[in-house]
Amino acid sequence: MPDRSTLAEDEIFLTTQQVCERWPGLSRRTLENWRSKESNRGPPFIRIGRMVWYPLSLLLLWEAEHLHVPDPPPGGGGLKPR
Repeated sequence: MPDRSTLAEDEIFLTTQQVCERWPGLSRRTLENWRSKESNRGPPFIRIGRMVWYPLSLLLLWEAEHLHVPDPPPGGGGLKPR
């Protein structure tokens, strides 16, 4: 994961609600649980007082790191080129 110097001066930040809207089905409570010290899961965030923001650039990296691409079936099944 990138370090703190990765953030650009013009970084875009998302709120917890905006992240939940980006990932339908993910609850606000899940993000709160991921942010807990015991959990140490979820995307990088910034906390200032009680406010929490997610840097979009790091959120995109975190999404890419958690992308699961299934292996093709044995024998190369699936669609065949024409």
